[in-house]
Amino acid sequence: MKSTIWKIDFIEAYKSGYSKSEIESFITEAELLLRQLVNHFKSLNGRYSANKKDKNLLVYLILNELIHSLYDAVLAIQNGNIRMTSRVFREVMECRDIIKLVHSENGEKYVDKWFKDEYIPHSDFRKTLENDENGLKDLTRDIYQKYSKYTHRSYSAIIDSFTLENDKLKFNMNLDIDEPLHRKIISKYCIHTAQFILNTGLDPLEYNLISEISMGMIVNNMMEEK
Repeated sequence: MKSTIWKIDFIEAYKSGYSKSEIESFITEAELLLRQLVNHFKSLNGRYSANKKDKNLLVYLILNELIHSLYDAVLAIQNGNIRMTSRVFREVMECRDIIKLVHSENGEKYVDKWFKDEYIPHSDFRKTLENDENGLKDLTRDIYQKYSKYTHRSYSAIIDSFTLENDKLKFNMNLDIDEPLHRKIISKYCIHTAQFILNTGLDPLEYNLISEISMGMIVNNMMEEK
């Protein structure tokens, strides 16, 4: 992948932003990667029984949802619709952590709760990090709270869709990549989207929803993309 956005440099993204060509390159590469994963998940149709509500079905359902949500997020940002893109952020973090939770000690009880549509607070996952000596529990809480601002549409999330004209607010339904101020805001949403794609993209391989050969073919297609 050629776009420098994949390097996940938050300082660069927030301070200077990316050029139009960098953003367009990222969107092209992200769309290709996710489209291939979407097509792979289509091939899994009919594999799982709705009656066997176990850990494997849970992982399949969640990852299928996340891959498609990320694909939607990339298409939204392509159109400058950062509002729709940002709503995916906490969803991806939360759902990935549920998968980790059901694979932890006593994880089976969470499988049962999930299929019963019972609420599973994110704090339950963070409790599994209590013995981490690097402060991962607190860091995870802080990141979760940050992405909750997009979910709950806080001021900082909403104001990104506005620009000032003579000290008056102007709402932009879609940001224009050709406008420097808009492009800088789009850069922020690209960096978060890229991070979630990188974090989630290999999950199907880790949880045996795709073979190493098939994943390798997807990666090769990404490397060959010009």
